Amino acid sequence: MVKDRNLQQLFRNFFAQAASSVFSITTSGTLGSYAITMTSVTPVTDTPPSLLFCINQQSKMHDILLQHKLLCINILNDQQANLANRFAGLTEVEFENRLTESLYTQSTHFNQPQLKDAIAYLDARVVEHKEIGTHTVFFVEIKNIEIPSPTNNVLAYFRRNYHSISSSGNKK
Repeated sequence: MVKDRNLQQLFRNFFAQAASSVFSITTSGTLGSYAITMTSVTPVTDTPPSLLFCINQQSKMHDILLQHKLLCINILNDQQANLANRFAGLTEVEFENRLTESLYTQSTHFNQPQLKDAIAYLDARVVEHKEIGTHTVFFVEIKNIEIPSPTNNVLAYFRRNYHSISSSGNKK
């Protein structure tokens, strides 16, 4: 078992070396409106436009997404680290109260929570999911994309810290 823990830590350390945009996945439906922060969002294909993301099966958001199926994926700007922390559960705000109406508008396609001031948004529907170990891989088909702030700086996560990446590609 010690070897497995060592491999787990090395796995985490390996991916800490890779920079990623910070995303917030939001959803609203019969169970309420919720958000989660993540960096494990990956395009699959543009025909049809699809992507995947992974969520720990112990996360409260896991079963909510399985039931709601509709969601909005937001790319956060570099001034939204506070939201990233809030949705990641790194503040005192309870899960059920993290996504308040003052933080979002409704998306145009599926009427999902679209975070104000995010760089870009996409509306999607869960079309498939697969459990692998402690996580579930969600496959989603994209139905609408909006990019209202393409020149804003992106919030990135690298070596377990937030960073700002400018549109010119220079790290601040």
